[in-house]
Amino acid sequence: MEYLILPISVVLLSLFLIATLIRESLVKNELLKFRLSVAVIIAFSIIAITSFYDHFEHNVLIYICAVYIVVIGLLMFNSLFLSIKEKKIRDIYFECIENNNYFVYLDRKNRIKNVSKSFAYFFGLNKTNIVGNKFSDLLSQRYSNLIVNDNEYNSDNISNIFSNISTAKEDLKFEIKCLDVRGKEIFLHLKDKPIYNSNGKFIAHIIYGASKGLAEIDKRDEVLSEKSIALEMNKLRFRALLEEGNDPLFFLNIASNSIWANDALVSKLGFSGNSISFEEYKRRVYPDDLAYYLSTLEGLSISHPTYEIKYRFRNGYDYIYVHEKGKKVFGPETEIISVVEKIKSSYYEKTDMLILDELKTEDDLYNILDSFDDSVIYELVCLHLDNVKEINEEYGRRTGNIAMNDYIKAISEAFVDDKLIFRTGGLEFYFVIKDFKKMEKLKRNLEMGQVLNASATYGSNKITINSSMGIINNHKFKDPKMLVKYAKISQDLTKGKAKKYNFYE
Repeated sequence: MEYLILPISVVLLSLFLIATLIRESLVKNELLKFRLSVAVIIAFSIIAITSFYDHFEHNVLIYICAVYIVVIGLLMFNSLFLSIKEKKIRDIYFECIENNNYFVYLDRKNRIKNVSKSFAYFFGLNKTNIVGNKFSDLLSQRYSNLIVNDNEYNSDNISNIFSNISTAKEDLKFEIKCLDVRGKEIFLHLKDKPIYNSNGKFIAHIIYGASKGLAEIDKRDEVLSEKSIALEMNKLRFRALLEEGNDPLFFLNIASNSIWANDALVSKLGFSGNSISFEEYKRRVYPDDLAYYLSTLEGLSISHPTYEIKYRFRNGYDYIYVHEKGKKVFGPETEIISVVEKIKSSYYEKTDMLILDELKTEDDLYNILDSFDDSVIYELVCLHLDNVKEINEEYGRRTGNIAMNDYIKAISEAFVDDKLIFRTGGLEFYFVIKDFKKMEKLKRNLEMGQVLNASATYGSNKITINSSMGIINNHKFKDPKMLVKYAKISQDLTKGKAKKYNFYE
């Protein structure tokens, strides 16, 4: 039994060595194949020898174990020696770069592991928001174009700046011409230092250097830090002032991915409060317009900070067109400040169709309903054209406009008094019926399957417009907003059903 003490000790040592080498591999982000292979072979062979120890002479077993102990010792000494050596190398590197105000430590895949305060300020971000991102990605997000060593780079080729560092034998030098967070031109004079492990394999690199006007940036950074409370108070005062304004606007905070909207915008777009998440805002952008909207925001840079865009946005139960005009403000907390206006019906693309282009707007609808005396009895009809998009795709927008114009003209002539028909969306209309006979006529026609499916021939094309209706009588509600709301709800209830009209009961 005492023969087993020595081999078991060797097994334990070899297992300890394997664990040490695995930990070292993880730290270096590199598999130490040779040393791990030797350690595994020693562990398995000594286990095999121990299993058949009675076939070996005592002296032979001692000799084998002694050789293994020497090999294990050499491997452990080698790991310890290389670790100390590489630590000294890293200390030298960091001592070098920490004397520079600009430095960023990147792994072999160009992901940021450490960054100086000045470089974080250069990107207009907090340090915690930078670590883990690719250096080239941050540059492309901040700049649509960048001048490096007199060569122009954009988001498509900016990663090429660092393509040669993995094979470089000495520091690479480059100069970046760019704008600081205030839009002032600066020059960054940088060096890219490659880091190799003991086997000569590229494992990381460090970009370090300085800039012209560096003292001014550092001083401004210090002043901003000291006055952060005062800046926050000014921001709150500014928002408080805007809350009472008439311009519908919002602030999009990039770091927190959140929006603050003033009361004017909350009222116009139907938000539940002033603070909403950007994810919720994006969910209300029309799906086909979302990629265009996001690419516009992502393309903003210090050299091109402003934008103007029109897109569809869900307001209640339907989509409306909005006009957004804003600017991206770079700083310790990068924000986008925008004014968002609803586009009235008169802003829709002109169709050259007399009826469509002369229709009243949603604002006119509310003004007319407000003007009615309480003694006036009428029905409010919400009309939605369900298949015009398909008609446009198959026959072209011009043909679709003609068919839509003729359909609205027929509806207006058959049921509408005093031209009380309104366009509140691209395919959504409201009309008012005050004549009791026309109310009954509409009801009979709907029950007979007429009105909602109208066909007409245009050249060689026979086109059918399919629509749906929601109808409400004003004795249900006196508030125009409630009438419009429940007329729309009634129309929405027809979706997915064979019966394409609904009277609010």
